[in-house]
Amino acid sequence: MRNVLTSLSDSFTQEQIDLYNKLSTGMDITDIQKFSDFYYKILYPHEKFITGLIKTEISDNNDILFIFKNSKIIESNFRYWIELKEGSACCADKSRTILNKIVDFYKNDTTIEFDYSGEYTYHLPKIVFTTHESIIEFYLAIRGLVYGNPNNYLESIKNLINV
Repeated sequence: MRNVLTSLSDSFTQEQIDLYNKLSTGMDITDIQKFSDFYYKILYPHEKFITGLIKTEISDNNDILFIFKNSKIIESNFRYWIELKEGSACCADKSRTILNKIVDFYKNDTTIEFDYSGEYTYHLPKIVFTTHESIIEFYLAIRGLVYGNPNNYLESIKNLINV
């Protein structure tokens, strides 16, 4: 088992190295001494590329841009509260379903609704984030937190604690 995990780890590491070699061609990565050097030479150009990709190929909606660029933190916040309130079973499926529904809402103005009468409902939240309002409110709170305003996020957390 250890050999299998080591092999998997080695292949992921090699993929990362290969991607680095491909993407770093032509980049000025010399003389990175502080965070601002790293940000402006590495992160900022990639963020501009990602923004251009999303705005050109996916949607020019600023919420879609924010969701795609910050999906990891958004999904992990939803997943944390689902796992805490509903248990760990299918919590990743539930949080991904929510993220897909938020994207659909901002792309197509589709109200978030879940069909609990379907044959398969393992991917639907049952206790928290079951309504359009609760989902969008929490998403907007996360967005505010990422942009530096924690007030709505803290209020949302206070409400979730009491669920």
